[in-house]
Amino acid sequence: ICVGRYDANRVSARVLTRQHLIADPSERARFVAAGASVERGAREIRGLRVSRAVGDFFLKRELPGLVATPYVSAPIRVRGDGSDVAVLATRGLWRVVDETEATSLATSARDAERRRDDRGAPSPSSRRWSPAAGGRRPGG
Repeated sequence: ICVGRYDANRVSARVLTRQHLIADPSERARFVAAGASVERGAREIRGLRVSRAVGDFFLKRELPGLVATPYVSAPIRVRGDGSDVAVLATRGLWRVVDETEATSLATSARDAERRRDDRGAPSPSSRRWSPAAGGRRPGG
């Protein structure tokens, strides 16, 4: 997760979480401290690459150190005026873009949506689900 903004032709972004991977030295040390055996250089344990997971209950009973508790950063203050964006993504996105580029993409999409709203043009999702287009809203 990152939070960022585009201000005065400059993008700023702050990472709020980190990847919970077995390959991370601090996560590996946490596993070892909990009593798990982790081979040097291991990228996964019992088929898992992540070191913190929701679910996998049977593994949590057998594998000391595997927890659901996420890493939590210090609180941050956001402006509240709509200038900040939050980007929540999987490892797949973070492998190809950094937090600055992700923030830039998110603010560009948000700004395009605002321009469309200012013109009174329907959003792509509104067009898709419009009864005039033959679409139905889920549950409707």
